[in-house]
Formats: sequence, structure tokens, C-alpha cells
Amino acid sequence: QKPTLGNLVHINSPSSGVSGDENDDERELKKE
Repeated sequence: QKPTLGNLVHINSPSSGVSGDENDDERELKKE
């Protein structure tokens, strides 16, 4: 089963609690 872009975003979403550290950079970009 290949992960789709939507699944990757869901897996990496802060609400999932998975790969939260990876999203830190994205949050910083969104603040600006």
C-alpha cells in the first residue's frame, strides 16, 4: 500500500502526534 500525499500530510499532522518535530519547520514558516 503506497502512502498518498494526503496520508503523508495526515500522518505528519500535529494532531496525529506523529513526526511532530518534522512539522516544527512548517509551523515556523506559517508564522511568517
